[in-house]
Amino acid sequence: MKNIENIKIAVVLRAGRAIIGMTQEELAQLLGIAKSTLARAETIAAPVKADIYFKALRIFKQKGVEIDPIYTDNIDIKVTKTALFNIGVQQENEERKGRNTVPAKLSKEDSDRLRNLMMGKKEGE
Repeated sequence: MKNIENIKIAVVLRAGRAIIGMTQEELAQLLGIAKSTLARAETIAAPVKADIYFKALRIFKQKGVEIDPIYTDNIDIKVTKTALFNIGVQQENEERKGRNTVPAKLSKEDSDRLRNLMMGKKEGE
């Protein structure tokens, strides 16, 4: 079995990237590494350097996704309201382009409702 810490790192990278709707190429570019390096880290084929890992955690946090894999055996993920709103907006933009990177597909009505809720509007306003 692989080292549990390397498995947690792979899960954190993959989950964080998926939640914010980034491709491997997009995240790798922000991290300053090759896409293949990120792909190997996400599949536990190769370890990732600590500075790259913590940079990824900072990127996720800036995008509204806080991940704490360090102090417990679990991986705690908190997705902020801002991140949820951004995911809804991103999905709409991707639908217009014909590309959907968000795992769950929202209907236009649900997306509008989510946007309004995130902006503090009540239904029907």
